[in-house]
Amino acid sequence: ELNKGDALLSLSNAVFWDKSRITPHDDFLDYISSFFTAGAFDLTFKDPNALDVINAWVNTSTQGRIEKIMEEISPEEVLFIINALYFKDDWKYPFPIEATQLRDFTRSDGSIVPTDMMHQDISTLRFYQGSDFSAVELPFADSSYTLTLLLPTASSSPDELVAELSATRLQSLFDKDLKQGRILLNMPKFQIEYKLLLNDVLKSMGMQLAFDPNRANLSKLGSAPEGNLYISRVNHKTYLKVDEKGAEGAAVTSIGVGVTSLPPQLNFDRPHVFVLRNQGTGSLIFAGKIEDPSGS
Repeated sequence: ELNKGDALLSLSNAVFWDKSRITPHDDFLDYISSFFTAGAFDLTFKDPNALDVINAWVNTSTQGRIEKIMEEISPEEVLFIINALYFKDDWKYPFPIEATQLRDFTRSDGSIVPTDMMHQDISTLRFYQGSDFSAVELPFADSSYTLTLLLPTASSSPDELVAELSATRLQSLFDKDLKQGRILLNMPKFQIEYKLLLNDVLKSMGMQLAFDPNRANLSKLGSAPEGNLYISRVNHKTYLKVDEKGAEGAAVTSIGVGVTSLPPQLNFDRPHVFVLRNQGTGSLIFAGKIEDPSGS
C-alpha cells in the first residue's frame, strides 16, 4: 500500500552463475555489491530448479508484474546479470471513474479499436499545443515523478516524432513550453507488456565485440575453464499500466463543471508517445509509444 505522496520505485540487481562452470572474481562480486547492491547466487544450471529460482527472483522484484525473464537456459550460458525495475504511484489528480467512456482509438494503419478513454476537465495540468506536436504532463502524488504524453500532428507518427525529438527539444518542452491552464483531456487506459531481445540493438551501438565468442574479453567477470566468456543474449521485459488512479487501481472523484468558454482539448485517440520521468534528476523511468491501448 502506498503512503500518500510517496512513489514506490525499486531497482533490483542480481547475478546468477553456474558454480560448476565459472568462478566469478571477488573484485567483480564486491563491485556489483557495493555500487549496485546486487545479490549474488551460485546455482547449478543443469538442475531444473535453477530456471525457477531466477524467474522467482524476477517475479518478486517486480511485485509479480513480470513472472519470468526467460523460458530456458541454453547449454552455453554460465552466468546471468539481471536488472529489475518496478514503479508504482497514484496520480496527483485522479481521473473520475464515472467519466471513463468507450471511445474510438485510431491505429496507425487507420483501423479503429474501441478503447476505455479517461476524461478530465482540469485547470491544474501543464500542457503544450504546437505546430510540431502537443503534450500534457500528468503529475503523480509524489511530485518527483510525472508522466508526459506527446501527440504527433495528424500528418505524422510516433516514430517520426521520436526521430525528430532531440534531447534539447525534449528538455525545452519540460523547462519552457509546458504551461498550466484549463484543458479538456481525453486519454486511454492502457497496459503494456513488452519483451525484446536487445542483442542487435546493442551491437548497432558499438558492442559487437562483447557478443563475439572468439574476440570478447569479459575476463574481469571470472574464470571459466571451458573457454572464453562472451554475451550470448540480453533480454528485456517491460510492464506498465495506466488507469484512473495512477499506476494501478481505481479512484472516485467528482467532475468539475465550468461555464466559461470551451477550453483547449487534447484527445489522445491515436498513436502517441509517453515519457515517465523523475523531475529532479531528469532520469527516464519508462518511455515508449501507444499504438493500440486495447492490446489487440
